[in-house]
Amino acid sequence: MLASELKNIARDLVSEQNKWKLLQLLNQARHILSIREQLGENGYQKEAGNIRSLVSVMKRENIFNSYPRDILQDLKSSAVSSLLPERIADLLLAMLPAQDMTRASASSELNIYIENANEILSQASRVIDFSNALEIKDYSISEGKNAVRLLLPRHSFDNSFHKLSPTLKPFDRLFLGVCELYTGQRKSPEIVYASTTDLSFLLEWLPQAVGGLLLLYTPLMEAAEKTLNVIRAAKDLYGVGANDEIVKELEEKLKKTNEETIKASIDEHLSSIKSAVDEGRTSELKNEIKIYALVVSNEIAKGARFSFGSEDNLINLPDILLSSDDQDEVQRMIERQRAIESRLDMLLSSVGHKSVLLQAPIKDNEAIEVSAKHEDVRSE
Repeated sequence: MLASELKNIARDLVSEQNKWKLLQLLNQARHILSIREQLGENGYQKEAGNIRSLVSVMKRENIFNSYPRDILQDLKSSAVSSLLPERIADLLLAMLPAQDMTRASASSELNIYIENANEILSQASRVIDFSNALEIKDYSISEGKNAVRLLLPRHSFDNSFHKLSPTLKPFDRLFLGVCELYTGQRKSPEIVYASTTDLSFLLEWLPQAVGGLLLLYTPLMEAAEKTLNVIRAAKDLYGVGANDEIVKELEEKLKKTNEETIKASIDEHLSSIKSAVDEGRTSELKNEIKIYALVVSNEIAKGARFSFGSEDNLINLPDILLSSDDQDEVQRMIERQRAIESRLDMLLSSVGHKSVLLQAPIKDNEAIEVSAKHEDVRSE
């Protein structure tokens, strides 16, 4: 993780504390619990209800809901979790229940928690001050562009520099096809920064292209889920002692059927798109996207992920994402995608990333080669 990312996390922790008054809420809850008998049941429910209403909103609308799942999971499993708005909301909703009057929550239960949260807040402030003293650069998305983040687990390229470029090529070709289909311009995203551990790229791109990729991400993940389910079915057959040759034959049939299903799903998705280019070129681009979407869906099955930034970033996406005037539609789409990502993570952990069914590089004679006037042209 880059120092600038750490600085942004620290800044968001402090910002959310200032916005929601997290420590004040914890102290207020502790006080209510300590004087519960004096308040009486009606008084207690009124005071507790005010806090419950506020933290319910906070749980839905805090900035960490827009964080990539991998970073958010790291935060939730660390000491920092004690200052996360969602964690504090869950704690207060549990300690100030609306109906369960039998629980005698002691205010002392919050003392250690509040102490830890205060310490994390102090540490976050020190990180910001230290980062400013070092003049650590803040990375930002250029005006008129939108952010998209690509995460590649190291096992997807065997932690090999030699294998990294072939792994990234299908993503680049998918990006080019999507961008031209939606904008008429054949542009790859620009790299804002890259960070390691698992390799991730923060990219900036034309809003219409980001919107197109966001729409495509759902069928790509659904395709990955189908692939992992096929692998799990084959693994289960091996587990019950089925004949190896029979299983392998069935495996190949399932793989072929699955690929046909995936292509049909992507084709159905692409059929509803309003293209920015002429009919002939649209047909070429849709074929290109289908081929590279199949490979990218395999990478997603192995753990690759896209994320699309903060609510501010999403608000600026174009109207192609909205089938109605419902401005929450994009956020609900993101939430559905995160639910699929969660299922993918569980499936992948059960089958392992080295399954032969996941090894599906594009054959040279299978790849779509667009005409010379379009090939690898990055419009300025």
